[in-house]
Order: sequence, then structure tokens, then C-alpha cells
Amino acid sequence: AGEEETKLKKIAGKEFEWEDSALSLSQLRELEVFLQRKCEESSSDKINWYTITTVELQNLAKDFMPEGSATYPECVNEKPVKPNYILCAGWDLKLKEAFEAIEWHAKALQLSDRVTYFIHSFCTLSHDGDRLDTGTSKAVIDSTTDGAVLLMDKKLSTAWLDGKMSLASCYELYLFEEKGIRLDFSCSDGIMAITQPFPDRRWEMGTFDPDIA
Repeated sequence: AGEEETKLKKIAGKEFEWEDSALSLSQLRELEVFLQRKCEESSSDKINWYTITTVELQNLAKDFMPEGSATYPECVNEKPVKPNYILCAGWDLKLKEAFEAIEWHAKALQLSDRVTYFIHSFCTLSHDGDRLDTGTSKAVIDSTTDGAVLLMDKKLSTAWLDGKMSLASCYELYLFEEKGIRLDFSCSDGIMAITQPFPDRRWEMGTFDPDIA
């Protein structure tokens, strides 16, 4: 019974479509604190807050997600939530760096904590992981109202420079351009505007690593 009490519970009345599975900035901040605590409580020496990646998050999810395919948004949102922004990240991006990059985006665009984001690794997170393989659908991008953010690190940037950009990433960038929404590159140390400047007319904030740019 004690173990069951530590697990989240589904509060949504139905299974959300991906385009209805966004999380607010305040919810992402709460998730960051929650995941950091879960990493510290984990008995596995392989789970460390400073090194765990988005793909490794699925292993940690079994400790707190309810049995079955219910997703994290279905445990914190009673009703569907559309995304203002879509966040695209590599599966091996460190969780800590992902949250830091999100904060840079919110700061640069002067966003409130009510702004909503869709990020695949968080918004499709479940106990079983059986809904993870659907990928970021075109429906999510079509439903995104304000912009897209690529969460970058040196590993992903190097892969792109070596011509190893995934077909999924190429397709997403094509859809972003076709939709005409703003695009930004963000990392753990700063953010760079790509298609239009930030509200204060700057194109860069923080110390965006030149090796990533």
C-alpha cells in the first residue's frame, strides 16, 4: 500500500491526444523539483540527477507513474491542454540541462508561468512506455500557436555538423518553417533567436556556447 501511495493517479477523464497533452511552465517547474527528489530517493546507483537523460527517464517513471499507459499530463490535467510552444530535444539530453534551457526560453520571451509547452519526453511519459513510440505527430505542431524551441547540447550540435541530423528533426524543421512560427535554439547556458528577435530586440541571451551554435 505504501508503494501505491507514492505513485501518481490519473485524473483526466479520457486519454489525451498528443496535441492535448501540453504542460504549463509552472507544471514543468514542479516536475523538475519532483524528478530531482525522485532521483535522490532512487536506490539505483545508475540514476543521478546530474547525469540522467530524457531517455533514461522512462526507467525512473516506473517508480511514480500509475500502472498502465496513463501519461504524466493525464495525471496533472483534468482537461486537454494545447501547446503554445513545442520543445524538441534529443533523447540523450540531460534532464537538468533540458529544464535549464526551458528557463532561458521563458526568460528571453518574458513568458508567464501559464504558458504551455509540449516536450515529447515529459508529455508522453508513462509507466509502461507503450505510448512512447508514436513520435511527435504533425498534429502537435499544427496545434502549436506561438513557436518551436530546439533544446541543444554539444553532442547534438556535433552530430548535426557531421551530417547526422535525424530525418525526424529535418521533418520537424520543415513543418516549423511551413507553419511560419518563431524558432529559437536554447541550451543550458543561454538562448539564441533564429527567426525573429526577442521582445527586448536582442537575438541572444546568456552565454550561448559557440561550439553549439
